[in-house]
Order: sequence, then structure tokens, then C-alpha cells
Amino acid sequence: SVKHDPLSMSGVYVTVSGFRFGEMKSQVYYSDNYGFSWSDIGQDLPDIPVNDIQLDFQNPEYIYLATDAGVFVSNDHGQDWRILGNGTEALTVLDLDYHINGTLEAATYGKGLMTYNLGASTSLSKTEVHTKISCYPNPTQNLSYLSEQGDWDYRLYDLTGKSYTVNWMGKALDLSALSTGLYYLDLTSKSDRSHLKTLKFVKI
Repeated sequence: SVKHDPLSMSGVYVTVSGFRFGEMKSQVYYSDNYGFSWSDIGQDLPDIPVNDIQLDFQNPEYIYLATDAGVFVSNDHGQDWRILGNGTEALTVLDLDYHINGTLEAATYGKGLMTYNLGASTSLSKTEVHTKISCYPNPTQNLSYLSEQGDWDYRLYDLTGKSYTVNWMGKALDLSALSTGLYYLDLTSKSDRSHLKTLKFVKI
């Protein structure tokens, strides 16, 4: 998918549909020089196909992505991404349409049409949207540490979407029981159920 940046005459976004097979390469890129060079703005995303991109023409700093795991949103030019909505709509989304009344329509594979009220869906505070949680070391063999500790729930899953349960030891996750491969960790606030961060790491 290709979209022109309304804030820049020479700006353009492009997305790539398909899997990266654990290569840690982006599937969302931005060019500010008519496509002569490209910047990676999708490293914060899981390794999932990105099928469409849509910009919010009332708030051009917001970018929406249709992916095989739902709709993702960024309000900082792709530096940070989060699931749009309450994090439960992990459906394959093929196409996005923005409407001037402040709604976003998402065409799903086999589940019909979803409509998001953007005023409500993007109302997280800047602290929540820009949470800089990270995990280290990465890759890891047994333990992975989070850069900060908080009151959140988590979902750990692999490329197929299969979920796993691991032991927490303070900021550390005991990953010794997992097979080698690429995994994702979704962190959700217990207070308001908002999606905080999706972390990815490699178990070796």
C-alpha cells in the first residue's frame, strides 16, 4: 500500500504484505524525497503482514495500519505503535477507510466490517502511548528483563499466535521452557485495559 504524506509535498508511506521470517526487518517505510531513499518506521511492530496504511487527515500525525493481527496506530510518525481499540480485535484486516466524521472502517477477512470512533480509540495519554518499555538481553537464552516494572497484564505468543505462560521474577521473565524462536509480549494496563507495548524477542 502507498499513501502520500499530507504534511510534506515529497513525503510518501509504503507498506509490505508478507512475513519477515524472524529477520527483524520492517514492513513500513517512509520517504521524504519522493522515494529516492527510505526510512524504516515499523521496527516496533510484530512480524505480521501490513496490508494497508491510512492517515488521519484531521490529525496528520496519526498513522493507521491494517495488519493480520488487527489495526495498529502511531501518533509519532511510526516511532511507537499500539493496537487500536481495547486490544481484543486481533483479526486479519485487509483495508482501511477514513471518514471525515472521525471514524475509521476496517474491512476484515471473514468477519465483516469494524468501525472505530477515532476520538475514543486514540484517547490514551501521551505517557501511555510513548511508553519506552524494552526487554534485554535480546536475543536471550533463559531470562529476559523488562526495563521497567508496572501494574500490567501480559500475553506472550509466537508467530502462529499460540499463547504461552511463563514465570515472572520481578522484572525478569523465565523463558527457559520455551523453544528457540521469535516471540511477542503484549503488555496491557490493568487499570484501564489500554495496550501499552508489544515487545519482540528471540529465544536462542
